[in-house]
Amino acid sequence: MNKKGAFILILLCFSGCKFWAKDQEAIKMQDFNQIVNGKFKDVDDVVNIFPKSSADVEKRVELAKDMVTKDLDGILKIKSEERTFENTPLALDKLEARFSVATNGIESLEMISPNDETRNACHDAAIKLREFAVDEFMNRDIYKAVKEYIDGENIKKANLNSEEQYFLEKSMRDFKRQGFNLPEKDFEEVKAIQRDISKLGLEFDKNVNTDKSFIVVEEKDLKGLEKDFIENLKKDDDGKYILTCDYPIYFEVMQHCSVADTRKNLNHIFTNRAYPQNIDLLNSIIKKRDQLAKKLGF
Repeated sequence: MNKKGAFILILLCFSGCKFWAKDQEAIKMQDFNQIVNGKFKDVDDVVNIFPKSSADVEKRVELAKDMVTKDLDGILKIKSEERTFENTPLALDKLEARFSVATNGIESLEMISPNDETRNACHDAAIKLREFAVDEFMNRDIYKAVKEYIDGENIKKANLNSEEQYFLEKSMRDFKRQGFNLPEKDFEEVKAIQRDISKLGLEFDKNVNTDKSFIVVEEKDLKGLEKDFIENLKKDDDGKYILTCDYPIYFEVMQHCSVADTRKNLNHIFTNRAYPQNIDLLNSIIKKRDQLAKKLGF
């Protein structure tokens, strides 16, 4: 688990046990729209970013897809002469941001949920959403819509500031870097490679997040750590303490344990999580990224 996962875990713990207690709740559309638009009144609203059950995960996938399909359809249907900075490039950027909020909540929970069913549901959902994102956002019609605005008459009357102009320049540059200007056959191959990279990356992350590596130490090896922390550690049959790679344990030991060997040994297994099973995945990702770079002309 990385620092992002640790922050999420702390946030959920701060919200209280009620988060984990809502096992069967699925988010309502009104609440979903509230969180993806960043309208938070208190901690409970922020915590609602994260699914609470496998049923909730499935509902969020459905709502996220419906949101993108509906909003994207509306943007693409705008007539070329009616396109503005607000209703086309900015609207697309905001849509991607809202979609990211929905997907990040699911992908983040996969790292820290104590429930196997929920974690697996998050993993499967992340694969579906990334594949969906490739299909929906790597859409030539989006490129055409933004280009229509840039090449149209309305931009001349828009009086865009320097930040807005830079945003448009960067957007067009990014479109080309993603292969939107390639022939159709090559562009479809780029999309297929992107899907493969997403799947491999998620599998790589899953292996890291579910790694069960640990070291066993004696009490004398835990000098510097708080008594309450030590008492909450699990022990093996010999009464020795088990230090896992769970980020709260790792962070506490690395920050406060005064025994150098304990920190060194725990850091070693932490930085080698999912080894050697991730080696083949890493090599596959490198190979796919190389194919993608060559296909894009780099």
